[in-house]
Amino acid sequence: MDMILFLLFICIFVVDVYDKIIPDILIILVVMILFYCTDDVYHSIRTVILTFLILNAIYFLLKIIYGKVMFGYGDVKLLSGISINLHINITEIVFFAFFTSLIYIVLLFLIKKRISLEEEIPFAPFILISYYIVLWK
Repeated sequence: MDMILFLLFICIFVVDVYDKIIPDILIILVVMILFYCTDDVYHSIRTVILTFLILNAIYFLLKIIYGKVMFGYGDVKLLSGISINLHINITEIVFFAFFTSLIYIVLLFLIKKRISLEEEIPFAPFILISYYIVLWK
């Protein structure tokens, strides 16, 4: 199952980089695999619902404050889905995702010397890299 999950993550990574969207079917498959692999389904469901509600609140709060979408709704669904994995702290994943994306932005700035504030940067690759950083630490 780990290899199938890894291949799904690669698909999400590539699709988000090129199309800046995460297809719902890929998130559904990730959720199904993680639910299949979990020992405590009840706790996993609670975790997913709580994570989804918190991330939705953050998503809409940022949308109200800045007047535009700061990160995609697919990222909310992806983070909620991977929160099924009970031994992984979602806060650490978000922290590492923001940190790795910051490194990417700095490198992009050093290479391009100029970055538009309107430029969209896919966030799912950083979420998935962070998932494995947290998983393997």
